[in-house]
Amino acid sequence: MRFSHRFSICHASLFLLLAAAFVGCSGGQSGIVTGTITVDGKPIDGLQVEFVPKKVGTATAIGFTSNGGQYELMYGRGKKMIPAGEYRVTVGVFRESGSEVDRGLKLGKNYTSLEETELKATVTGGTNPIDFALKTK
Repeated sequence: MRFSHRFSICHASLFLLLAAAFVGCSGGQSGIVTGTITVDGKPIDGLQVEFVPKKVGTATAIGFTSNGGQYELMYGRGKKMIPAGEYRVTVGVFRESGSEVDRGLKLGKNYTSLEETELKATVTGGTNPIDFALKTK
């Protein structure tokens, strides 16, 4: 009887330890971020979008616009799930031959500079469609 009681406590302790380790490794919620970027009302291919986390120690997520200004963020080594949280967003020119960007599109520092960007986003668990409507004027 004593052995089975001790055995049950051992199993319960092991279960709780594994559950705590699993929760600790999951790091919280993550989400997929997709969207469209327009400039002066027109979808633009050839832009780079970066989501820079406000939380220290989290990597930047990056995407590129194509197929009518659409982007999907990638995080780390090609992961589509990025950690939930608050992000500052920058959008810059990524040279792509023949694109609108290649023909001289200029974006202001209010979009391209991390220190001056006015673009912000909140990522939650699940799917996050986040569009940006930029202006050159």
